[in-house]
Amino acid sequence: MNIVVFEQRSELTMSNTDNFESKVDQLILACQELKRDNLALKKRESALIAEKNQLAKRNDITKRKVENMISRLQALGSVS
Repeated sequence: MNIVVFEQRSELTMSNTDNFESKVDQLILACQELKRDNLALKKRESALIAEKNQLAKRNDITKRKVENMISRLQALGSVS
């Protein structure tokens, strides 16, 4: 009787250990995937920030050009 109980407990412990190991493996895989996703998102964020800065510079240049054109047109209008 004692041997049967020990074997059952041993099987239960092995089963619990296998389940635990499987869950740990799943967590490791999920963590690795999240790290990859996080890295990809950081790269994308960096690219978007660079694009935003570039567009802001282009916008400033265009704004100055338009302001200069308006000033020149106003100057031409006041000369007439």
